[in-house]
Amino acid sequence: MTVTRIAGAFLLLTILGTLLAAFMASERGNMPLCWFLVAMVGVEIVFWLAI
Repeated sequence: MTVTRIAGAFLLLTILGTLLAAFMASERGNMPLCWFLVAMVGVEIVFWLAI
């Protein structure tokens, strides 16, 4: 159970970091990168829900 909590916390931090990177990409006008990162957040959330 401890390993699951650590993995969940790591994935949550990864999701937040990816959202921050997507926001920074949108601020710079790089929308393809922004949408790619938003899609990656969706994949990470699926992994997070799986554990």
